[in-house]
Amino acid sequence: MPVSLPAEIMIMVVNGVSSANDCRSLRAVDKAFCNAATPTAFRTVGATNRRDSALGLVSLLESDLAKYVEEAVYRDSAADDNGDKVIAADEDAGYLPAIEDSLVRAFSLAAQLPRVKSLRFTFHPKYSDALQDLHADVFRGNDVPAQLHMQHALIATVGGAAPHLRVLTLANVTPLRHAVYNSSAFTAVLPFITHLQLSIAFHKSGPHSLNTSGSTDILKFWHLVVHNGMLERAKGLVSITLTSDTRFVFKAISWRLVMLPRLKYLALNTSSGSGIDWPTHVMEDFVARHGQLEWIDLGIGADKVHWVRNTHADPKDVSECEMPPSVALKQTGQRGRMRQ
Repeated sequence: MPVSLPAEIMIMVVNGVSSANDCRSLRAVDKAFCNAATPTAFRTVGATNRRDSALGLVSLLESDLAKYVEEAVYRDSAADDNGDKVIAADEDAGYLPAIEDSLVRAFSLAAQLPRVKSLRFTFHPKYSDALQDLHADVFRGNDVPAQLHMQHALIATVGGAAPHLRVLTLANVTPLRHAVYNSSAFTAVLPFITHLQLSIAFHKSGPHSLNTSGSTDILKFWHLVVHNGMLERAKGLVSITLTSDTRFVFKAISWRLVMLPRLKYLALNTSSGSGIDWPTHVMEDFVARHGQLEWIDLGIGADKVHWVRNTHADPKDVSECEMPPSVALKQTGQRGRMRQ
């Protein structure tokens, strides 16, 4: 017997379903539930580096359902849900050209959809083995490892998203310079981004274990790609979360030259949780130049935030409409207040 419920009740039921998969199952109840659940069921779509997953996303984005998509997510099958741990390898996943082509097709389609406000990419949590003794200048043409080639090809799809993209997440990026970051298409998107989350992957031998030339390239990545390339262009940023595998690399960013007039939330973290040593005078200067800033999180200790403008503020008060859902804001037990 068909279910007959008021539209308001159906909407409450749909809103109470937390999983997109469950929401898609709800569409099978009847036509009314299908109509009510469809926008939520396909608000966020994604794929892994499995061929069937990539082709499935292409198929969805070429259908009428694409009009509901607001966020597209890629996650390497070797990364856990948080993206920071390597899990058991999926034997059907890989970095073959056919898989890469399908993923690039899918995210190129997603980037062009006018309702898409968020693109999230989570790559393999560790550097490719092929990078162990190499640095950026070595890679030319077919010498590029397949894992790294796919990473750069997917990042390149971001270039099709201007001007509607607001949230950009690049997790587990290999910290090497590449032309994609300086491409006119990619840089054209940056002024529209309001929320940027970027983290770099571990090297397989542990934090900061590349040779001297490789270490130099890591510093150049943070200075030339992140500072000069992203922070200098993304002037509309409201929140920034940057995570590295070592604490010292943030010194490669010239914080005295960073000026982001809309910035409210800044987090600098390390994968090891060791925290960031940010000199007080540098922080004071940064705060003085950013009148909208409400929260600085340096990730030192489990319950410390190093500066908050309003001692009665909770990070959740940096309005949900201002903060992307994927930003993890810490509930703190200790708050430091600086001179203003």
